[in-house]
Amino acid sequence: MKKVINFPSAQRHLRRRSLSAHTISATHPETIAQIHTMLKHPRSLARPMPHWRPLRKKLPVTPRGEKLVLALSRHRVGMRIQARMTGYGATATPAYVVSMRISDPHSGYVAQDTAYAWVTAIAGAKYSHCIHEFVHESTPTFAWLVDKDFTPIPSPASLFENTSQAA
Repeated sequence: MKKVINFPSAQRHLRRRSLSAHTISATHPETIAQIHTMLKHPRSLARPMPHWRPLRKKLPVTPRGEKLVLALSRHRVGMRIQARMTGYGATATPAYVVSMRISDPHSGYVAQDTAYAWVTAIAGAKYSHCIHEFVHESTPTFAWLVDKDFTPIPSPASLFENTSQAA
C-alpha cells in the first residue's frame, strides 16, 4: 500500500526558506497557463494502451539551476469513488484524478520546496489542502481530485492509498 499524506502538513516545515508558489505564479504565468491547457487537453486523459505516456512539460530553470520536467495525467473517476466522496461530504462531484510528477532527468534529485511550490502554483494556493503527496516515490508525485470544471475538490488521503481504486 502506498503511503499518502495531505500536502499542507508536508509543506509546513518548508515555508520560510522555499521558492514560493506566488513567485512562480508571478514570474511564469505563461507556463502555468500552458500547464492548465495541458490538463484540459484530451491527450492528458490516461488510456489503457501500452504506448500511452503522460504529457510532459519542461519547466523554467529554477534559481538553483534545476532543469525540471513535469509529467501530467488525469484519470476518470468511477462511480465507486464518487460514492465515497459523497460519503466524505463532498459538495462537488469529482470527475478526474489529476496526477503530477516533477523530475530532474539530469541529476534525478528534485528539492521538495521546489516541487511544493510548483504544485501549489498549478493547483492554486487556495486549493493546497486538496493536494496529496505520494511519500515514497523516486520523484515528487502528487494527486488531487477535480470536478468537471477542473476545480480541485477536498478529499481524504486514504482515497489515494490504493491508487488502482482511485481512478
